[in-house]
Amino acid sequence: MLEVGLCLFLVFTNLNRFVDTTNRIADLSNISELKNYFQIYNSKSIVVYTETINDFKDGFNAFIDNTKAYFDRPFYEIILDILLNLLTFISNLIIYFCNYGLTIILVLYFGLHETFNGEHPEIRTTPFALFFISIDNFMVKIKEGIILIYKRIRRFMHKYKKFIFILLMGILASSGILYSFIVEFIMFIITYIMAMVNLEVYIIVFDIIKFLFTLIFPYLKYIPLWIWIPLLLILLFLISISKAEFKLKKNHERLKKFAEEDLTQTTFINGPPGTGKTLLNVSLSLASEENYIDELESKMLDYELEYKHLNFAKIREDRNELVVKSNDLIRNTRYNLSVVEQKIVIYLISKIIAEDKDLKT
Repeated sequence: MLEVGLCLFLVFTNLNRFVDTTNRIADLSNISELKNYFQIYNSKSIVVYTETINDFKDGFNAFIDNTKAYFDRPFYEIILDILLNLLTFISNLIIYFCNYGLTIILVLYFGLHETFNGEHPEIRTTPFALFFISIDNFMVKIKEGIILIYKRIRRFMHKYKKFIFILLMGILASSGILYSFIVEFIMFIITYIMAMVNLEVYIIVFDIIKFLFTLIFPYLKYIPLWIWIPLLLILLFLISISKAEFKLKKNHERLKKFAEEDLTQTTFINGPPGTGKTLLNVSLSLASEENYIDELESKMLDYELEYKHLNFAKIREDRNELVVKSNDLIRNTRYNLSVVEQKIVIYLISKIIAEDKDLKT
């Protein structure tokens, strides 16, 4: 009853949305003048679009005028202005570095360096070290708490995913959002098909770009420069991290291929200290392990495709309850049994059920 009451409340509070969406369906009677959501939004926002374009033009024209006025001066004045600005920038950089950067570097060096790299045992228990360790432990607890909350939320959503899905669909349907989305989607498909027939798809694309421009750009101009600079630096950092991860992934794939095709059963790694012998050994071991896992998954997929009548998910779920392979069976499977014999063993194991008592040990 509570769910029905909530749905009725949402329906009555959003009657205007249902009425407007139903009126949109009536527009199909004049299909030649039919407009999609983006075109309607652009027609309603023509004033905002015109003001935004004018602001953009004024800013661009001002930039052109300032640049032209700057380069219309004599050449020696331009060079002198550049040198003065460069000297001012360097002097300000030195001042800020001496006031803030030098102090921070000294504190971090004498604190963190001696905290983690000091040879004297008492240095590790200095007040600064204890304070840093307490802060680090606090941050670790916060991180663990966030991860725990995330896991609980994810477990809850996975457990009640059907109920959550039905609840969300009920709220969206009762509030008219789902109804409006379906109608607008149908309108967009119809207008897109008409544009395809008339070879006017570019108009749909321009309408979408105009919609995004009118929706976003008026708000971007109010963001100050001191926010844009850190955002751009963060964006460059993320791009560099993405490129580095891509290179690491490609190198890892090459290493896996080397471990699969060229690595011999006995390999000697020789070199002076610090050249990366241990790192190379660990990397090759991980690559070989991943190759083994990939090969095992491929074989399991082949078995599942060949024995379609078997429920391998059920077998995996009950593997700790029904069958445990002995070491002799594993050794024979690896070295002595043929492919057909291995399939027979797998088939026989799949026929064992929980009620069987003859083969229990």
